[in-house]
Amino acid sequence: MGDNARTKRWIIAIDGPSGAGKSTVAKLLAKRLGVVVLDTGAMYRAVAFRAKQRGIYLEDEERLFPTCFFPPCDLPDNERRTPYPL
Repeated sequence: MGDNARTKRWIIAIDGPSGAGKSTVAKLLAKRLGVVVLDTGAMYRAVAFRAKQRGIYLEDEERLFPTCFFPPCDLPDNERRTPYPL
């Protein structure tokens, strides 16, 4: 199934409350399908962390928006640990 999964564009969203095991399920599913997990929760936390470091309030969209792009973050591929620039 892994080769077939790589030839198609897959988007699978897993929703639920914190601590429900969404990341665990996502990693297991991604491994089985041979695809990459994009942990948007980690992305949101990274933006919030950067904003806090820079003294930017989350309500200040004009100042917050650029923190989403610079400096870049690297997301490792599940198996190969190849960074994907954000």
